[in-house]
Amino acid sequence: MRVVIFSPFFFPEEISTGRYNTALARELVQGGATVEVFASHPVYPSWHPRRSADQLPGMHINRGGAWMRYPVQQALRRILLEVWFASHVALSLLLKRPRADRIVVIFPPVLLALAIRCFMPGRIPRIGIVHDLQGVMARNGLVRSIARWMERRALGSCDKLVFLSNSMARRATSLYGLASSSVVVHYPFLTLLPACAPGHLLENELPEGAIHVVYSGALGEKQEPERLFGFMSELVARNPSLRCHIFSDGPHFERLRANANLTGSRVEFHGLVPERALAELYARSTIQVVPQARGTGDGALPSKLPNLIAAGVPVFLICDEDSEAAALVRQAAGSVGCSADVFDSPETFRLFDGFLDAVLHQSRASRIQSQRDFVRRMFGVAAVVEEILKPN
Repeated sequence: MRVVIFSPFFFPEEISTGRYNTALARELVQGGATVEVFASHPVYPSWHPRRSADQLPGMHINRGGAWMRYPVQQALRRILLEVWFASHVALSLLLKRPRADRIVVIFPPVLLALAIRCFMPGRIPRIGIVHDLQGVMARNGLVRSIARWMERRALGSCDKLVFLSNSMARRATSLYGLASSSVVVHYPFLTLLPACAPGHLLENELPEGAIHVVYSGALGEKQEPERLFGFMSELVARNPSLRCHIFSDGPHFERLRANANLTGSRVEFHGLVPERALAELYARSTIQVVPQARGTGDGALPSKLPNLIAAGVPVFLICDEDSEAAALVRQAAGSVGCSADVFDSPETFRLFDGFLDAVLHQSRASRIQSQRDFVRRMFGVAAVVEEILKPN
């Protein structure tokens, strides 16, 4: 089986969509497929392309876009990404004409789907995997309208669509009139490498014996970075025994770090953690904060959530009360997670204090054990691989 994957985000990117795509490609290779990937040179989350010639066993990665220079403004970045990557895909397919038995398109971006429709035979099954609905996530009305116009056509060009949450699937079906027979839901799967001894790479940043409240990963508008920083600043002001950390990169991260330096904030800033240190990061985190912008619960599901639950890391979600992320944490129960619907209310801090007390009275090992069946049932990769490889 020959599978061609299209997404700008891929190895050696170590977070978010790039991490998901790389793990999926590896699983497809293990399932007997040969994989070809069309991607960007690593760009996320710094938005500064880093040229890479790295390859992985069983697949061939075609990269472009090392020349791109992205602006700071997010909407302009997204527009440029849409245009150049769709052009790159169209030119690559025109010149190369790869042989394929399955086409996998990771959304967003969405414009590339039109290039694939023009330059790849329509008889080849196309599977779209939808990480975000830009028609829901966009804040500006005009941008939202354009995103929905493009998304409708892109998603409609696929024979099957895999959504990462039920609420995303329902919203997309309602917005774009998708056939229910083409829509399936599979939550983000585990992408964390098998746990090993925590190690000592982060012992200076996260020393033993302290209570560490951590945000780690990409920092964009859907994480509401200013409010996240304000929430953490208030936490350390209310409780001097806490240490609050942000591990990230990119324009929002640099702006917040500069602001913290100017104001003397006690929130600590660190670069992204390499993949080999993720198990250690999780082992040293007392609580990880997972924020999601108001009104975007139907547009995305935090892909790190399965890894955190599986690793026994307590999660404090700040998201819409009726979001699927909050529902998943409630299903997991125990001291696995807690959710609040605003960043800065007295109730939010009361919830956090109560959650922290519960966390400190349960061991990580017991959380891992209590959620083992839940994780196995909800966050497996095998079902996604089967959707791609199963016969027509």
